[in-house]
Amino acid sequence: IDDIFTHMNGGKYFCTLDISNAYLHLPMDEESSLVQTISTHKGLYKVNRLMFGIKIAPSIWQRFMDKVLNNLEGTVCFFDDILVQGASLEQTTARLKEVLCRIKRYNLRLNKDKCKFFQRSVKYLGHIIDEEGLHKSQENVEGIVKANRPKNINELRSFLGLANYYNRFIPN
Repeated sequence: IDDIFTHMNGGKYFCTLDISNAYLHLPMDEESSLVQTISTHKGLYKVNRLMFGIKIAPSIWQRFMDKVLNNLEGTVCFFDDILVQGASLEQTTARLKEVLCRIKRYNLRLNKDKCKFFQRSVKYLGHIIDEEGLHKSQENVEGIVKANRPKNINELRSFLGLANYYNRFIPN
């Protein structure tokens, strides 16, 4: 995730795009379809798209999106969330057009209700990004502050993971 944010330096305008039903855009080959077969009371159903819940689905999807957006400056993608930035409206517009062309070329669909265009500040992966850089999200900070005290090792691990996500903002 740190690599993602280092690529976003210098942006003044930001667009966020959300791919709807991301995994379902990827057709599976015959062998993979057989592995994903679902057994129900009405019989067996072979799935011909990448299914949610498959252990390696996130890495397959991320590799696919890296291919889709390969060599696009000012553009990063984490699973189904794309961030496009530019130093000017013109640069941001040009970058966004190229991203949208690639999305169309690969027949991907966006969730228009979750897309934001030409913002001066956006929330991305739990952080606020603007022309001054990366900031913590107040909503997420409140979640850490108001978290219940861990009662067992699993809850402690969960809390430490949450707090560690924001470790760059914790002095010392």
